[in-house]
Amino acid sequence: MSRMISGSFLIQALAEGLTEIKERDDLTDAEMGAAMRRSGDQAADYRRALSEMGVVAFLGAVATWGGSFADRVLAPLGFKLVELEPSKQTDREFGVILSRLKLAVDEALVVSDTIGPDAMASIAPLLEEASRAIDARRGYGKAGQ
Repeated sequence: MSRMISGSFLIQALAEGLTEIKERDDLTDAEMGAAMRRSGDQAADYRRALSEMGVVAFLGAVATWGGSFADRVLAPLGFKLVELEPSKQTDREFGVILSRLKLAVDEALVVSDTIGPDAMASIAPLLEEASRAIDARRGYGKAGQ
């Protein structure tokens, strides 16, 4: 799905996120700049929507503030930031998670040929658990682990 969002909207969304974080965490521009591997003056420019943020600064901010920073700009694009953890399950535990999800889907389909909103709501926790387990198995997780 392609969404057309203007660059100025994205820059403003990042600026609003940085302003919110600065006020919430009582940070200086210098502290924010350090997190983004930039100067305090550059952080202030990002916060005032006076400058486009490069990938190094953006990822520094994501690593420091996570979704509270990134989701403001990702959500209008149809995405959200989700922190991933390395797999801690044994192969058997991984299989059990997937089996529980399959059983829940099969049970929902016995009632109807489609999975309606009520059935989806009931299997949502299993779907989230399986999604996290699959992402962990793919090797997604924190750098260096």
